[in-house]
Amino acid sequence: MSSDIMESVELISTSLAELPTPSPAPSFTSSDTSNISNRLQVRRIDGIQWVLTIPTPAILRSRQRSHIWSHGAEYQNINQPTTYAWICDYCSRTYSFTGETSNLSRHLSEAHNIGVVRKRKEVPERKRMRIEGQNIAALVAVVNIDRFRELLIRWTVQSQIPFTAIENEGFRDILLLLQPSLDRYLIKSHHTLGQWIRDDYEGARLRLKSLLSQSRSQVHLSFDA
Repeated sequence: MSSDIMESVELISTSLAELPTPSPAPSFTSSDTSNISNRLQVRRIDGIQWVLTIPTPAILRSRQRSHIWSHGAEYQNINQPTTYAWICDYCSRTYSFTGETSNLSRHLSEAHNIGVVRKRKEVPERKRMRIEGQNIAALVAVVNIDRFRELLIRWTVQSQIPFTAIENEGFRDILLLLQPSLDRYLIKSHHTLGQWIRDDYEGARLRLKSLLSQSRSQVHLSFDA
């Protein structure tokens, strides 16, 4: 008889040892250490029984984007099956859930000092490289020295600017502020600017002379004094 009892005790001990270890309760990050989760399968709040809903995989994936589902869950009213609510894990506060989460986030922040932790959206590698390339291109400017020379001459002649303006430190500072790489191209003497203008004038004179020589009739020019 004693051997039968011993065998029964050993069988019970073996069965208990093979039972799965229960998973630890989920932890929630908060600066308030008094927040303890009350999430249960069935909860009774103010005389109303609520049962925890089981979201579909699609709904579960969409909810992963909001932190409120780490601190509360959706429950269904047992007596009114068409009534659903979000219930806080810590204080049993009930909110009608319509898809808007701002009031739920506000409750977590004000009542439990739980803030929103937003994850930075990861930029795909190809898009990130394109953005970085654009930023680098914006820093590395290509100066068209011939175009710069042309515009400088036009501004000087049309506005009747003294050649010595090119030597003015204030004028030079403005140009270098907009484009520091201009420093290697910016002339330092008004004599150079004057020579540029004379060279352009002589080139334009020769081109005009060539055009007039190709005229099939005489061309008369007159100037008002």
